[in-house]
Amino acid sequence: MNRALMALAQAPTTPRGLSLIELLVVIAVLAIVLAVAGPNFADYIYRKRVEGVAAELVTDIQLLRSQALMKPSATVRNEMGVATALNATIRIGTSSTQTCYMLFWEISSHGCACNRPPGTACFKKFAEIKTVHMPKANTMVVTTTTADRSGRFQAGTPTFSPNGFAVTISGDRNGSLRVSVDGLGRVSTCTPDGGIPNYAVCV
Repeated sequence: MNRALMALAQAPTTPRGLSLIELLVVIAVLAIVLAVAGPNFADYIYRKRVEGVAAELVTDIQLLRSQALMKPSATVRNEMGVATALNATIRIGTSSTQTCYMLFWEISSHGCACNRPPGTACFKKFAEIKTVHMPKANTMVVTTTTADRSGRFQAGTPTFSPNGFAVTISGDRNGSLRVSVDGLGRVSTCTPDGGIPNYAVCV
C-alpha cells in the first residue's frame, strides 16, 4: 500500500493552465486597476513637470540677480558713445511651436529674442546669459501679464522692475504655478488654482 502511494506521489503531473474564465477575471482586474491608477499617475507626472519648470525659473531669476549685482555700474556706453541704462533682463517669448524665456544684458541694438537657438538669441553673443526652450508638444506654457513680457534687475543693485512681475507655468491639466518677483528681487512661488499640493494658493 505504501509503495502504491509513493508511486502515485512520484508520478509526473501535467501542469494545469489558466482557464478562460480565470484569464478573463485577471484581465478585468487589471483593467479596473489601470482605469483608477492611470489618470492619477498622469496627473502626478504633469505636476512634476510644472514644478520642474518653476524650480528652474526660480533658479534662473536668482542667477540673473547675481549677474546684476556683479556689475559695478548701472550704465554703459552704447555704440554711439551715449550712456545708457544697463539691465539684466528676463523675457518670456512664444511661437507656434514653443514657449521660451531668456536671460540677457539689455543694451540698445542687441536684438535679443528667445525663439532663436540658444547661443544665437542675441545679435551680440556676449549679451545672452541663458535661453530656455519648451516645445509646445510637452504641453507646458509659460506666460506673463507684463506688456513687454520682461522684468529687469538694474545692474549693480538688487532692484527689480516691475514690482510684482509674475510668470505662470501651466499646461493641459489642472494645476499651475506662478513665480513672482518683488521690487527687491525676492522670488516666491504659489499656485493660482490650488492644483499643485504643498504650495500656497496665490492671493
